[in-house]
Amino acid sequence: MTQKRTPEEAYDRRRKVVQEATAVFLRYGFARTTMADLSKAASLSRPALYELFPGKDELFAAVVREMNREALQNYREKLSTLRTTRGKLQYFCRDWGTHGLRLAEHHPDSRDLFDLRVPAVRDIFDEFIAFLIGIVGPVSKRSPAQTKKILFNFVYSLLGLEAAAKSVAHMEQMIELQVEMLLAMIEAADASM
Repeated sequence: MTQKRTPEEAYDRRRKVVQEATAVFLRYGFARTTMADLSKAASLSRPALYELFPGKDELFAAVVREMNREALQNYREKLSTLRTTRGKLQYFCRDWGTHGLRLAEHHPDSRDLFDLRVPAVRDIFDEFIAFLIGIVGPVSKRSPAQTKKILFNFVYSLLGLEAAAKSVAHMEQMIELQVEMLLAMIEAADASM
């Protein structure tokens, strides 16, 4: 007879699987990773893995969400050490915007971890936009709806910059310029959007 796990044990087990799956997805990317790879990394049988996650998509979503949760937690901790809106935007946008490139330098197959066709990936973009609203909202001379629209366009434009970037350093330079344009737009008194 199988012993019933406590909620804490079940949570710890899922967390361990997500942690092990992160390394596999980073190494092989989403497309090349199989449930067999994931179950082996987690030291579980495939049926046991399917009890925890119905499929690769769900496990991938858990990995992406956990990576983003950790990043946003680190950003919140760093927030109080940065004084200006400009400094905050430059730091967080540079770090968040270059994350995919930095991963791809070490794990070329990991590029598909940022595929916008995956709902969990779109969710992390929305969470980053919400984080930026907390920074920009108090200084914006535009309505909250306009500020959100501007930030939506800004964050998704980083994908275009990433496609054009020749290196991480080049991407950082482009983000710095993009942040300056963003600040000019949100600080503009004319709110005729």
